[in-house]
Amino acid sequence: MSDSIFRVPAIRLAEAQQRAGGSAWMYLFTWAVPEAKNALGSCHALELPFVFNTLDKPAAELFVGHDASSELARDLNATWAAFARYGDPGRGALGEWPSYDPIDRKTMIIDVESRVQSDPLGDERALWPE
Repeated sequence: MSDSIFRVPAIRLAEAQQRAGGSAWMYLFTWAVPEAKNALGSCHALELPFVFNTLDKPAAELFVGHDASSELARDLNATWAAFARYGDPGRGALGEWPSYDPIDRKTMIIDVESRVQSDPLGDERALWPE
């Protein structure tokens, strides 16, 4: 369901943006709540308390658990701010983040150790007709 509702439409949108002459950046948030023993994995919207650096808010702990990475929240928040300010998330705290294209499909994997990867979950993506 995640692919049909979120990931594949986001990929198609990034591809269309690139075809139209614009730039797009893709990410895959893979951090999972440690206390959940991977029951939810990295579920929809889990990145939001990190993006807005609100791990210290009372209700955040209910969603992200007790051991959420404040360093990841700080870096992700700074990266989103850099994107808003400069139009390029690669100028943020996560470091180099190439724009997406349908050949290399470079995507920022956001986790405690973030990194750029070409075509993450590519086998699953390839199952969806273009």
